[in-house]
Amino acid sequence: MDYLDKGKWSFVVAVFAFLMSVQVVYAGQQYITVNDAKHIELGEKITKVFISDPDIVDYNVINESTIVVFAKAVGQARLMVYGESEKLLMSDRIIADLDLSQIRRQIGLHFPGSDVKIESVGNQVAVSGVVESEQTRDDIYRMVANLLGRDKIEKYNKAQKLKFQTSGVKLEEPESMIFERNMTWEGIIERLQVATVQQVNVKISVAQVTERFAETVGVDWSSIGANVGQFLFQQFEAADLTTLITALGNENVAQVLAEPNLTVISGESASFLVGGEVPVVVSTNNNVNITFKEFGIRLDLTAKVLNETKNPYATFSRSQ
Repeated sequence: MDYLDKGKWSFVVAVFAFLMSVQVVYAGQQYITVNDAKHIELGEKITKVFISDPDIVDYNVINESTIVVFAKAVGQARLMVYGESEKLLMSDRIIADLDLSQIRRQIGLHFPGSDVKIESVGNQVAVSGVVESEQTRDDIYRMVANLLGRDKIEKYNKAQKLKFQTSGVKLEEPESMIFERNMTWEGIIERLQVATVQQVNVKISVAQVTERFAETVGVDWSSIGANVGQFLFQQFEAADLTTLITALGNENVAQVLAEPNLTVISGESASFLVGGEVPVVVSTNNNVNITFKEFGIRLDLTAKVLNETKNPYATFSRSQ
């Protein structure tokens, strides 16, 4: 072996010896729930401990080689432990999550057999799984939110609130209908799925009546403001309306405009327009555009099946 070969081998041996003398510390991460603690034993003498955010995670040194870390609030902090000769023994990120053990127990107690998984991501809580009905799904969301002390919030920056105006009467959509469409729970990630999709078939009758009709059958028009799209018949049930109008046989008093059947997936919406569209010419800056405006009566319907043993209910809104 010549001089150059000996030099090359000497260099390789020196590099190998250097690598063997270097201790590599891999940074990892550990999870702790709030108000819980974790025992960490390093097997070497501890000289210094550093925590980046003691308001989130703090520690106590038990003996010369053991420490206990505990979570005080939701968040994360870096824990670094040094040994003799300033050697880094540990560098882990400690992630403090919400304690959901009591909520999981409540879900298991009130909804036995339900396949529900609850996980925390910071201050947010993801609720996922499969349930048998929409009523069960909504009840689980409500229970989780109440146990966490979460409030109702809007899904969007501005919740849509429908308003209706007829001759002399202004109506606004009830808050219950707004919640069904636009509201959710603060910090709750809704991922529950219903095992079977329910459909609702609704038969609707749209009729046009005059004041003579009110005098004939006794409609209490002053009750219109009670709920959106509702008024009271003093002498018969509303389901018999089309039969009565047909029996009158006088279009100057009342006439049935349409009787559609709408099939709606539970939780979804459907609409029906009795009328049509007319073109409207709009001229701006020497440009002529044609837009279409609706006329007649539009009915928007949202149906929701609570469970398989109860009748579904539907919420209605009308624009004229």
